[in-house]
Amino acid sequence: MPVAGRVVLVTGCDTGLGHEMAKFLDSLGAIVFAGCLDSAGEGAETLRTTCSSNLHVVQLDVTNDEQIHGVYCIIKKNYKELWGVVNNAGVGCWGTVEVVSMEWMQRTMDINTYGVVRVCKKFLPMLRSSRGRIVNISSVRGQVSQKANSGYCMSKFALEAFSDSLRREMTHFGVHVSVVEPGGFRTKGAAPEKLEVPLRAEWDALGEELKSVYPKEVYVEQFLGNFKKGKDRPDVIGTAPINEAVLDGLFSRRPCCRYLIGGTDNLMDIEKVYVFISWLVPSHIMDLILGGVSLR
Repeated sequence: MPVAGRVVLVTGCDTGLGHEMAKFLDSLGAIVFAGCLDSAGEGAETLRTTCSSNLHVVQLDVTNDEQIHGVYCIIKKNYKELWGVVNNAGVGCWGTVEVVSMEWMQRTMDINTYGVVRVCKKFLPMLRSSRGRIVNISSVRGQVSQKANSGYCMSKFALEAFSDSLRREMTHFGVHVSVVEPGGFRTKGAAPEKLEVPLRAEWDALGEELKSVYPKEVYVEQFLGNFKKGKDRPDVIGTAPINEAVLDGLFSRRPCCRYLIGGTDNLMDIEKVYVFISWLVPSHIMDLILGGVSLR
């Protein structure tokens, strides 16, 4: 299916996966609307200066109905149809249930899950008209939950459920919905330094009792160290496989419902292995496998 000239909206293009997706689709000749949380920021400016005139940076906070409507009006006014939407905007939420604030959990759900719902509801009429495509960027952690990551995992599990329901609703209209489930890729959006500030702030806000239960040297320092080691592993790969999955979801004649993509070049990527094992073994066995090092 031809790519050139087709209009695609990508959310969360300031950094990371969305930034690379927008550049990739632009290089193939698509007309890309790159939604950025800060359309005057460094990431947005990089897109303007390095991409073709077919890429349009737009201000888009997926929690803001007015901004979503504004982008809808721009596309509706200037183009006959919208072919695809890539819902990529997302945030992380790290920490144990006792430590992470409700505000951080709610914001994670509002962006990672309800942000996708808002964007889909607004653009579905255009996508029904074009019989187009939706690609939602989830995670392997939308299939297998990890400890100290409940806020993020539940947002991605909810996104998976929403995507399944939407796909079944849209089949009648010829609109296909795909989910991309990346593993632990190395991107600027998932850099350890982005985790450090909120994690330290959450720990600092704890009462003395919880600080004794979750000592700083383990809960913060060791956690950050392990996270950084995971991202710095030599077998962690770039985002090209994710771009290819998004491309297939948007333009293949027979797109997959799910694209499970490991974040390393190992034949047996551990994140993918966890998913496969979870399909086969009881939950208490998965608890033993994923229990890992104590948080105390």
